[in-house]
Amino acid sequence: MRRIATALALAFAPVPVSAEACPWLSADVAAQVILAAPTDSKVEKNPVFGNTKGMESSTTCRFKAADELVGSLAVIVMEFGSYEAATAAYQRELSAQGSRAKPAKIGANPAFFTHNPGFSAASYAVKNKRLVFVNHAFSKRVNEAIGKDPDGAVLSTHEVARQVLGKL
Repeated sequence: MRRIATALALAFAPVPVSAEACPWLSADVAAQVILAAPTDSKVEKNPVFGNTKGMESSTTCRFKAADELVGSLAVIVMEFGSYEAATAAYQRELSAQGSRAKPAKIGANPAFFTHNPGFSAASYAVKNKRLVFVNHAFSKRVNEAIGKDPDGAVLSTHEVARQVLGKL
C-alpha cells in the first residue's frame, strides 16, 4: 500500500525541466514584476492525466527573489486539444472570478485580469489552443512600491501576459 501511495505521489509531482529557461518570459522581465532579480526561477512540466476538459499539457515558470517568503511570479501555459477547449477553460475562469474579473483583450485575444489590493494580481488570456495564466503574489517590497506609485511601480500581469502571448 505504501509503495502505491509513493508511486502515485511521484507520478503527480511536478517535474523540473530547467532552473533558468522559461520559454516565454525572461528573468529581466520577471524582475520588473517582483522588483528584484529572481534568484529562484524554475520551469516545471505539470502532469495531466485523464483530463476531461481537453487539457493536453501544462508548463509553469516560477520566479522568486532569494529573500522572499511570499512574493513570487508564476506563468502557467496550458495547452488544450482545440481553441474551443481553451476558450471554454477561459470562460470557466472568467465566471469563477465573478465581479473581480476585468475583461481587457490583448490584441484580438480574449483576456481578463483581477486585482486583490495588497495581496495579488492575475491575468488570463487565450491564444490558439493555449490558456495563459499569470499570477503575481505581492511581496512587501512590491506593496511599498505600489503605495508610492500605483500606476507605474510594477509591470502588470496583463503586460506579462501580452509578452507571453507574443512568444506563443
